[in-house]
Amino acid sequence: MKYPEAKERIAAALSLRQNNVLDREPVLIVAGLVTDMREGEDPFLRMAVYDEDRDVLGVGMREERTADSGHETCFVEECPVFAHDRLSGVLNYLLVPVQARDSDQRKDTERWEAYVLHSESYEDLPRKSAGESKTPAMYISIPEPNDVAVWAYIYDRSGNTSDPVRLRNAMGRGRVEGEPF
Repeated sequence: MKYPEAKERIAAALSLRQNNVLDREPVLIVAGLVTDMREGEDPFLRMAVYDEDRDVLGVGMREERTADSGHETCFVEECPVFAHDRLSGVLNYLLVPVQARDSDQRKDTERWEAYVLHSESYEDLPRKSAGESKTPAMYISIPEPNDVAVWAYIYDRSGNTSDPVRLRNAMGRGRVEGEPF
């Protein structure tokens, strides 16, 4: 199932809700990068997520870059940001703190594994700064027309994934362009 636009993904989620069957595949309705308008510094990944069995585990990113030479590179990273959480309902509007990726930054797999496997002992791991989140850094490239394209998807504990949604850059605007709500 592909839902090219957010309104169509909302309609699809509503039809799943009304079919009287527990649908296990999550739906990512919309995703974008926003900044806290009060502080204006760190970006957040803002998402509308529909998941009937409420077992979303994490967020995946597929990033494509086009160099000045025309050479394209692509990579995928998944971060289990909800490993210690359960969504409160079937439709959730989420803000996940992220860090803008420098071209050479990649996920710290070791820290993510420690976060997932040792939630209590993870508290004892050294952090980079005193005020930093206990969740490891989730890096995302800032989408740039003609240079950087980013698609987001969500995945659950059973291995189901949503269709990818092109990440929109709404930093500094407070709203993800194209959001139907």
